[in-house]
Amino acid sequence: MLGDDITVKSEWELIKRDKILDTPYLKVYNDEVRLPNGNIISDFSLTKKADVVIIVATDKKKRVIVVEEYKHGAGEVQLTVPGGIIDEGETDIDAAKRELREETGFEGKNFRRLGVIYEDPSKEMRKISVFRAEEVEKSSEQNLDYSETIVKVSLFSIDEINKQVKSGLWKASSSIASLSLAGLLNQ
Repeated sequence: MLGDDITVKSEWELIKRDKILDTPYLKVYNDEVRLPNGNIISDFSLTKKADVVIIVATDKKKRVIVVEEYKHGAGEVQLTVPGGIIDEGETDIDAAKRELREETGFEGKNFRRLGVIYEDPSKEMRKISVFRAEEVEKSSEQNLDYSETIVKVSLFSIDEINKQVKSGLWKASSSIASLSLAGLLNQ
């Protein structure tokens, strides 16, 4: 829907889907699709990675929980908010609580869903559920997955987060989008 009175047919018709790659963490598909104007694209590639959660968490002093984690795709340690894969059979809210506890040792009871984002909705099917957790407290040590390399867990004021983002220290788009969705940027 564009505006209040213009409707445009926007969905593409899936004619055929071939799975090109199938690993536990990545699937690649080649779709043949018909566009609303009748044109056919016979080689539209899509990727599907496991759905994930991201948690924008603050403690009782309203400091943001931040992890410094090695990201192999970027080849560097990056500032991010906690997050991770939703396990099979797990709800996204349970995954958010588990990931916050595992990656940071923090827990809380005040979790709410902020929404869903996609990093590249044209070519990527991964759904990222964003949660806000407030007044979290340190309850345990980290319990990292075998593939995680979290260098440090830090607490930053909202003002410090804004300065870091504006100076380019934050590079992970999903973390920046999540901070924005939580209303913490540009305050």
